[in-house]
Amino acid sequence: MLSFPSHAHCQSLTTLVRGRIARLAARGRSRAVAGGELVYRMGDPTDHLYVVLDGRVRTSIVSPAGRELVLGVHGPGEVFGELCFCAIRRRQEQAVAVVDSRVVRLRVDDLLSLVAGDQAEALALLDVFCQRMADLQDRLAQLAFANVRTRLGLLLLRLVDGQPAGPDGGAVCPERLTHEELAARVATTREQVTAILTQFREQGLVDYRRGGPIVVFPDRLGRHLETAS
Repeated sequence: MLSFPSHAHCQSLTTLVRGRIARLAARGRSRAVAGGELVYRMGDPTDHLYVVLDGRVRTSIVSPAGRELVLGVHGPGEVFGELCFCAIRRRQEQAVAVVDSRVVRLRVDDLLSLVAGDQAEALALLDVFCQRMADLQDRLAQLAFANVRTRLGLLLLRLVDGQPAGPDGGAVCPERLTHEELAARVATTREQVTAILTQFREQGLVDYRRGGPIVVFPDRLGRHLETAS
């Protein structure tokens, strides 16, 4: 069995398969998951990787007190649930279907066969590892030093990254997240998110209506965050 010195290497290897989803998904076993159903729970073995075919799956950490911190929400074609080859043999997070979904479960052997004996794949793995480490450092810095207002602003910018902007420069957030769901992603309370979003709307940085999507003005919000930092 392949062995890695740290969990960061496992995450990098998982990222490597993103460009080979179609080939790998054909090898896996498809599974329907109802909205609200667990795909896996904290403490389960880390011996499979998952690909979302349809729907959305949320990965998160839950504290002993029951508070949830969302790590990510994954849509069609996205990978979640790192395969581990290091000392971490149990899931450190849980995965729950946000809506009725269909996922593919991939075995360790499927991933190993993808990279075995291929020098190009090994070089790609090294490149991905460097990118993931840089991203990890950025996210740790945000959690450690950024205030809630900045964390929420950065999350909104990530949510609309790549979305087309309208004539007024606004980009529609593709995920219709509640204030409670936004709070879980930036480790704060729903009340704080509501208060900050209200301020952002009054400043023309975002726009939203009850039950509708959030429209983000990336240029304005980005400049605001730079000025505030």
